[in-house]
Amino acid sequence: MSWKVLVSAPYFLPVVEEWRPRLAPEGVELVAAQVNERLSEKELLEVVADIDGIICGDDRITKRVLDAAPRLKVISKWGTGIDSIDSKAAADASGSGRIHRHAALYRARTQGENGRNGIRHPCS
Repeated sequence: MSWKVLVSAPYFLPVVEEWRPRLAPEGVELVAAQVNERLSEKELLEVVADIDGIICGDDRITKRVLDAAPRLKVISKWGTGIDSIDSKAAADASGSGRIHRHAALYRARTQGENGRNGIRHPCS
């Protein structure tokens, strides 16, 4: 099985080429978006139809975007806050059966993780 993952997190984009050779043997194709700060709903609607996962920054992941992404299984938010992701629509997509074959749109939080790393590095 192969996975097509949209990368739109601005801080991940500069290192995306380092990850291609690591993920390709696992069947992961990284699709790097052209983005300065975030992708709008309109920009996402143009690219999500065949995407299995998104590594996003503050992109506008709306109900319309989720509805246009029938293969989407995971949204990985790079950074703090999830207010740009329609969490209710993501939860509804996960529980609606729209995502088939025992898959679900997985949501998880790593609360405090950015803060711990932010403290750790200056103290090293």
